[in-house]
Amino acid sequence: MSYTVNLEDSARRHLRAGHRLLAETKPQSSKEEAVAGYLFGLAAELAIKHMAQKIDTLRMDAVFYAHFPDLRVLVREHAQGRRAQPLLRLVTQDFMGGWDVKMRYAPTAEVLKRDLSAWQAQATRAVSTMEAL
Repeated sequence: MSYTVNLEDSARRHLRAGHRLLAETKPQSSKEEAVAGYLFGLAAELAIKHMAQKIDTLRMDAVFYAHFPDLRVLVREHAQGRRAQPLLRLVTQDFMGGWDVKMRYAPTAEVLKRDLSAWQAQATRAVSTMEAL
């Protein structure tokens, strides 16, 4: 059974789950914090991909299937026009720096060495930007 793709709804869901996980577990379990960090990255990716679908130069399989950091690079290289400006403003800095989909296989301690609070803030900003468009 396949699922219907809804990037916008999925971005919101992952962001809410990450926020909730941090709020309910802190400071009791570092494992849940690591999972929250992963969810923030997914939320940010989904928000970026949803916004990219609205920009002609970004409607391509490479963007749809990319993950950070490659997703950032593709957006920077291919985003054009006025509609792309909010998206470009998101990814021009070290947006979701250090987040990688491969971290799902990493030990908790390695994930926690990253700046989870920055990921939380950046994912929140990405979803907010998505909702404003």
